[in-house]
Amino acid sequence: MFSFRLRTRICRDKKGVPSMTATNWGMKWDITPPTRIRQAMEMQAEVERRKCAQVLESEGKKQAQILELEGKKTAQIFESEGDDFITLFIF
Repeated sequence: MFSFRLRTRICRDKKGVPSMTATNWGMKWDITPPTRIRQAMEMQAEVERRKCAQVLESEGKKQAQILELEGKKTAQIFESEGDDFITLFIF
């Protein structure tokens, strides 16, 4: 089993606190990274969120432009075919 002396040595050496609950894959560790590393990880996560938001926004704009152009194209086709074709869809 997990002795107190071994746990103390691990905590001192690894600066982590092992949880006494075992999982299917072994011991569960509750390790808190140093402040600077945690801040760097948070900054990286924020950059990734912003990047994803920019990609989604640009994809939305692109799709809106495509739909607008397709609508104009369809309107020109209907206009060139005459009003009789348009009235079939309206009435």
